[in-house]
Amino acid sequence: MFIALSGRAVIVCNGRRHALAAGDIALMKAGTEHHVVNEHGEDFSYYAIWWGRDMSADFLAEELRRDGGEPTGAESAT
Repeated sequence: MFIALSGRAVIVCNGRRHALAAGDIALMKAGTEHHVVNEHGEDFSYYAIWWGRDMSADFLAEELRRDGGEPTGAESAT
């Protein structure tokens, strides 16, 4: 996921170009080949958020280890 904060850019996903400007959000499916291109004379800033299934499971396992807790219904689902 990309959240555009300022400026303009182009996201290229699987060879297709998509304009992205401040205030826009772009969401791609896992495994999508993508990159961001700034073709403008201004800065482009954004947040990039990535959170996969394996990353979620690792995060929950570490939190449970720290807390010494047992998984509940939500934590045990992967």
